[in-house]
Formats: sequence, C-alpha cells, structure tokens
Amino acid sequence: MKTAQEMFEFCKSNGFKVGKGNLKDLQVIEEALTKVECVKVAFVGICNRSVANSQQIKTDGAFAITEDRILIGQKRLMGHSSQAIALDTLSDVTLSTNMFLGAINFTTLRESFTVTMNKKLARDIFPQIHSVAFKAKPTNSDAVPVSSADEVRKLKGLLDDGILSQDEFDAKKKELLGL
Repeated sequence: MKTAQEMFEFCKSNGFKVGKGNLKDLQVIEEALTKVECVKVAFVGICNRSVANSQQIKTDGAFAITEDRILIGQKRLMGHSSQAIALDTLSDVTLSTNMFLGAINFTTLRESFTVTMNKKLARDIFPQIHSVAFKAKPTNSDAVPVSSADEVRKLKGLLDDGILSQDEFDAKKKELLGL
C-alpha cells in the first residue's frame, strides 16, 4: 500500500470502522512514506504514551508498518503530527485484552506505547503486526557474527550520545551478558 486510500480500504476490510478523520490521519502517513516504501499493515486506534514527566497522553490516530518503520499520523485542526519509529529499535510487541478492549503494546529501546481498539480487531490485526514487525531481514552470508561485547559497545555509543539513559543501558547490558 502506498496511498492513504489503499490504507483506508485495508482498515475497512479488516473490520475497522473508519471515517473521514481516519482518512486524513492516513494521509499524514502517506506524506511520510519514502518513494520506495510500502505499507504492509495499517490500522487505527487510540495511542497511550508516556512523556518525560510521566504524564500519560492519549491521542487517536492512524498507524502503519512498513518493512523498516512504524509510522504514526494524526491530522489536527491546525497542522498535523507524525512520528516514525525504526523497526530495528523495536524489542517487543504484545497483545492484552479485557472484556471489551484490546491493547497492542509496542516496546522500543527508548519508549513504549499502547494502541487500544476493539478486542476483536486487536486479536485479528495483532498477528499481522507481529509478522511484519519481526520479519527476518535478509542476511549477508559473508557477515561476521556480532558478539555480546560488540553489542554492548554499540549501546555505550547510544548512551554517550544521550539516546539511551543509564538505566536503559544497564538493563540491556545485563540482558546481553546474561547477568
């Protein structure tokens, strides 16, 4: 899918009740796509996200997953908001449900956010999201295996650049080293 209309039709065919507002959100995503990028999964929902001061922010919007990124789009009264999250920073995607709602939780190296929707829709779309998000990338047969120490060095660079906090670095280092 490359256009907002195609994403809109995908959402409709997967049972999402979408309207003009959702189409506008999807247009924000369409504008963020590169010429070679193609959307594999698109959906709409309410995004719950924590900000730096631990305040919870809820916004409705559209979401799309390409081979490389998660795109979030929201058309506002004045302008729009869009965000791109690289799939290689994604560490987990989980599904939780209660009596009526489903929540798809995305966890990256820097943040986590939850997209809430109807329980049936969440159950139906989750396998598609998970499949695209964790699809094995083609590997180079000449590639040298990366050691845990090399991974820790990369993380240290992210820490030094201010991308990771000390706590995030320490937790990931322990995980990599099996401590």
